[in-house]
Amino acid sequence: MDSDPVLSKRYQALFDEFNARYFHGRLPPYRILVVEHIPGRGGPSGLHQRTHKRILIRHSDDDDTIVTLLHEMAHAATVDKHNNRWRTEMQRLRQAGAPIPDGELRTPTRMTKQFIEHEATEVLLSDDRLNWTLRQFVRGLVSQGDVAHSQAALLRQYPWVSRVFRDTKKRCCKERQAIELLRQRLQAKGKKYGAEERQAQI
Repeated sequence: MDSDPVLSKRYQALFDEFNARYFHGRLPPYRILVVEHIPGRGGPSGLHQRTHKRILIRHSDDDDTIVTLLHEMAHAATVDKHNNRWRTEMQRLRQAGAPIPDGELRTPTRMTKQFIEHEATEVLLSDDRLNWTLRQFVRGLVSQGDVAHSQAALLRQYPWVSRVFRDTKKRCCKERQAIELLRQRLQAKGKKYGAEERQAQI
C-alpha cells in the first residue's frame, strides 16, 4: 500500500507524542501510514490493525487527520468497536486535553439505517436531486448540527452510511423510472383516446 513518507513521518511523531502525553506510554509501538485511500466499506478515514501494529490514516485536512489518529489510538487502547468502552476512552482523552470534538463523543441514537434511508429518500425525490452525490448528502446531514462535526467524522464513525445511501439512490431511481414510464403510458392512452373521439365525430 502506497503511503506519503513525509506525512507518515509527521504523524508517526504525533503518535509518539500523544502516546506519552495522553496514554502515559502504555500503547505498544505502532507504525503510522498516511495513505490516499483505505480499502473497506465506505472508504474509512482510519483503520486500526492490531495484529500488524499499524494504523492507516486517509489523507485529509490536518484537524480531521489528528482526530482520526486519536480515534484509532483509542481503539488501540480498548477495542475495535465503537462501544461504550471505546467511547469512555475518547471521553477520557478529551478530559486530558486531547482535541476531541463533540461529534466523536455523541452517543449514536438517530443514526440508524432507517433514519438514513428516510433522509436520503426525502432528499433524492425532492427537487429532482437524483443526481446528488454521497458528499452532498453527507454535507446536508452535517449541516443539521447534531450528527457529526464534519463529513469525515460522520463517515469515520458511521462507514455504512455510504452503502445505505447508494442502495437508497438505486431504489429511488427505479421508482422514478417506473413513475415516468407510467406517465408516458397514460399520455399515450390519452392521445389514442383523443384521436378516437375526433374520428368518431367526423
